[in-house]
Amino acid sequence: MEFLNKRCRIAKCCIKNCKSFELDPDLISHFSFPKDPLRCAVWMDNLQLRHLNEVDMVTLNKKYRLCSLHFENRMFSNEQNNRLKQNANPTLFEVVAEEHIEKNDILDNHDVENDCSPSYSTPGTSSVRSFSTETYSSECQTPLSFTNRTPRKNALRKKLSAEIKKRRELQSVIDSHWQMVDEYSIETALKVCKRHCTPTVFMLVKSQIGNIQRKQHGQRYSNEIKQIALNMYFVSPKLYRLMQKSLSLPVSRTLRRITGKYEINPGFNDFLFNLLSFKIKNFKSDWLECVLCADEMALKTNLFYRVNKDKIVGFHESSNRRKYEPAKYALVLMLRSINYDWKQPIAYFLVSNSCTGIDLKDIILTTICRLQNINLNIKAFITDQGTNFVQFSKSLYVSPTKPYFDVQGKSIVYIFDPPHLIKSTRNMLFKHNFQINDDVVTKNHLNFFYTYDSKCNLRLAPKLTYAHIYPGPFEKMRVYLATQVFSGTVAA
Repeated sequence: MEFLNKRCRIAKCCIKNCKSFELDPDLISHFSFPKDPLRCAVWMDNLQLRHLNEVDMVTLNKKYRLCSLHFENRMFSNEQNNRLKQNANPTLFEVVAEEHIEKNDILDNHDVENDCSPSYSTPGTSSVRSFSTETYSSECQTPLSFTNRTPRKNALRKKLSAEIKKRRELQSVIDSHWQMVDEYSIETALKVCKRHCTPTVFMLVKSQIGNIQRKQHGQRYSNEIKQIALNMYFVSPKLYRLMQKSLSLPVSRTLRRITGKYEINPGFNDFLFNLLSFKIKNFKSDWLECVLCADEMALKTNLFYRVNKDKIVGFHESSNRRKYEPAKYALVLMLRSINYDWKQPIAYFLVSNSCTGIDLKDIILTTICRLQNINLNIKAFITDQGTNFVQFSKSLYVSPTKPYFDVQGKSIVYIFDPPHLIKSTRNMLFKHNFQINDDVVTKNHLNFFYTYDSKCNLRLAPKLTYAHIYPGPFEKMRVYLATQVFSGTVAA
């Protein structure tokens, strides 16, 4: 049979009077000396054990161990304290008398040799196995005094001394740099930022430093930061939401509460034109081409007393005139881009009767002038076919041969709303006859066709309904009923 060899390793700390043997072995970890000459020299300097100075690094690494009680918690890379960091150094120990450590302080190696010799069994006899144990003594090794002064080891010691000296010089440089870093506090960093950055960037950096440790609901912003955030939000809401992911900025709801505080009164509001001027500052030239739309809507008369302004709201207010007559209509002006998808209400006016005459002309021309002053290119003015707007177009001498009027040297085309033109065309067809070349078209043709077609099981115009031919008061306002009368798809 083969021989079974078992080697028992018993690790002990090389520090004299170490208390690790009194504790649970499962809670104590032992570490070998580093193979790196520089780190090994640092360990030896911290230990201050002169009897180990004569031991070479190979022997230190193989036979000597240091327990985990001599390392601070920050030196370990895990919570079990059984793995050291790459730059860990022993710092927790007491200086002991300069004596040579005992033999049992070295890693004991016991070779247990189990000698198994077989025996042949015969009837009436039994097999007997005998075991012999042989212990190898450490005295068989060559004394260290014979090998610690060789030329190779002397050269290594000289190299180690140079490395230790270089390490101490580098450590002094690092310590001086850390001292300089500690001197630069947050206030010093803000002073440097204020000196080399623009005021906007400085306020953003200061806000980031103040809110970096706070929760989202605990973050606070100055009025300057809110104004900067509003400017960015007006330029591009999508870009603002993207910047919120990397910067500490007010949420969109906070910005809406700020803008909700602005009071928009009837008439022209200067701050609204200022905001519009800022918004279009970075627009392309073709994005500035717009149309101005105007329309009136009926209101239910009502008066309301505003306590904070000590003012009754609901009276007639047009341009700079105010009458103590309840308002029945609201004139609204809205700007719409031609080449880009954006629109903006400009102003509204409360009037007791339909806005006509000098008031309407003054409002429209003043609005166009103010929009042109902020570099907007007004191409057209669009209204419905209300009597007040028809009179306004006549006052500007707008006609089929001259469908435009001039404001500050720029021609502006006057356009009646196409949906209203369709409804007007339908209404004129129902009242009068249309002559196309030599043919005459009347509503009687539609009436006759619908009367007979509606009685057929298989209709020629299944989409044509009673409301198309005989519309009521509210049905006359539906644009789709007017367009479908002239549509070929309805008859298909």
